[in-house]
Amino acid sequence: MDPLTGDDQWNTSCECAGLLIDCLGLPGGSALPGSPCDDEDPGTGNDSWSAACICSGEAFDCLNDPGGPALPGTSCDDGNTNTAEDAWDANCQCIGQPLDCAGVINGTAVIDGCGTCAGGTTGIDPDPDDDGDSVLDCDDNCLGLSNSDQADFDTDGIGNLCDNCPWIPNVDQADDDSDGVGNVCEGIGIEELGGLTELAVHPNPTMGLLRFGGNIPGAREVLLFDPLGALVHRLPFKLVIDLQAISQGTYTLVILDADQRPLGRVRVVRF
Repeated sequence: MDPLTGDDQWNTSCECAGLLIDCLGLPGGSALPGSPCDDEDPGTGNDSWSAACICSGEAFDCLNDPGGPALPGTSCDDGNTNTAEDAWDANCQCIGQPLDCAGVINGTAVIDGCGTCAGGTTGIDPDPDDDGDSVLDCDDNCLGLSNSDQADFDTDGIGNLCDNCPWIPNVDQADDDSDGVGNVCEGIGIEELGGLTELAVHPNPTMGLLRFGGNIPGAREVLLFDPLGALVHRLPFKLVIDLQAISQGTYTLVILDADQRPLGRVRVVRF
């Protein structure tokens, strides 16, 4: 009389007993609650019969584990050190939010031309060029003075405009007496350039205008040094130049080519 059993028979004790009917309606069958089954859903795994004899499985997570925790919206690791707050999306792609160089999610700081993390929240201006000569401060050989040509007559890494001894290398710029002339130039004066070709100029002395005796092939620039060797004036080469901007005195005039190599020199008196 038990509806949950079938194939009822008298046993040796003369008791009428049957076999438990499984979830497929088979007396003594193996399809019992908790046993494996197939719900024919490719999106589930670990299918089993429930207490109500319903065959159901657990959904596969983003790591293909049935009933696993890696579900869309949960955290993951995309393996990229430049992202944060990584999470599984609806397509089971592990995606993080980009970090800028300062570690800020979706920030705007970037590595600038000097290799510095700048902008964004850093408080650092990117690509600094304080003297406005289009040469970044980190590369500029004369900070504070505009010198886009980066001319460095003595190749000591200090631009001519800033060098306290522009034709003799002196990286340390030592100037013990603080007179603006580097130690290595003290007492040298205009004789240091004595090996260069002597140029012809007139009138000399001059009140300002100075004419060269002829064209000088390759000439690009004119430099004037005072008797202690300090650079006091520079201007583009022309057959006639104007020295009215400099004070009265005696100077050494040097002509340079496009590679900043000296082509000749002459002593000039401005009165």
